[in-house]
Amino acid sequence: MICTQCGREISDGSLSCNYCGKIFVGQRAPADNQARSGSEPTLDSFNKTINNTIVPQQPKKRSSDLDKSVSLRHAQRYIFYGIFIVLFLASLGLVIKFYNDANQLSYNLNVVSTKFKDTQKEIETLSTEVENKNTKLIETSTSLSETNQKLESINTNLSKALEENKKAAEELNAKKADIEKINVDYEKMKINIKNIIGEMGIKISLVDLNKILPATIAASESANDADKDGLPDALEMAFGTDPLKPDTDGDAYNDIDEINKGFNPLGQGKYQIDQKIVDKYKGKFALETVGSTEHLWYVSMNGQRYYLGNSDDNYAAMRASEYWTKQK
Repeated sequence: MICTQCGREISDGSLSCNYCGKIFVGQRAPADNQARSGSEPTLDSFNKTINNTIVPQQPKKRSSDLDKSVSLRHAQRYIFYGIFIVLFLASLGLVIKFYNDANQLSYNLNVVSTKFKDTQKEIETLSTEVENKNTKLIETSTSLSETNQKLESINTNLSKALEENKKAAEELNAKKADIEKINVDYEKMKINIKNIIGEMGIKISLVDLNKILPATIAASESANDADKDGLPDALEMAFGTDPLKPDTDGDAYNDIDEINKGFNPLGQGKYQIDQKIVDKYKGKFALETVGSTEHLWYVSMNGQRYYLGNSDDNYAAMRASEYWTKQK
């Protein structure tokens, strides 16, 4: 049989274990015999039976081996339990780690998936922008081609215009040279005219001049008419009237109206004509000097005098008159 305490094999029917000393209650033969004989077993008889049972004494060496064996069994059991616990905890740690890694991986996967979707949207947006820019680029290229064609046409026209301008500039320079020559000739002519007038003109005083009837004068709108009476300031100086008064003699008639009607703008009544003076200057130039300015008059064959300008303006009235400039 096997000892239920130490697990070693002992002889069948043993009342106790030879190794650990465990007593087996089931080995109660005397009590059973008494029961069979019909007498009731008593506590004293049971105790006697126990006391009479000889428990074999084991040597001390065997007891020490037994203790060591028991301690070894206990140590093996603790080690097994320890290894089991360690393995269990390690497995639990691995499970937790795998669980956490799985959760982290799932989170990372969600993040990557979100970023992937965002990236796809960005790519779609960029693709749309690229298509739009390509469309604009094509339109710009087309417009640029058209612009280049127009520019080439403009350049061609510009080259032609430059050639024409060059020719025009050459013609202009030639005309400028002609104008400069004409101006030189004109200045010479003015000097010659002044000399001729100085030689041909006969000096006359204002008193004698007023004895020759002036020709009708057209009213002028010249800016050089301070009193706005129609007589330019230079002509008023030649007539002796006041350029700042439209009515010099104060008779309620403008100076130009009096002259054109034969009245003297410097006094009462009409001009007092002296035929001898008229005949003296008829068909000749009369030079009236006022200060440092010479005023030129021409006395025609009809006995009237015409104003031809003064030395300050190089006798502009004579040069502007058709009578003196028309071809004979």
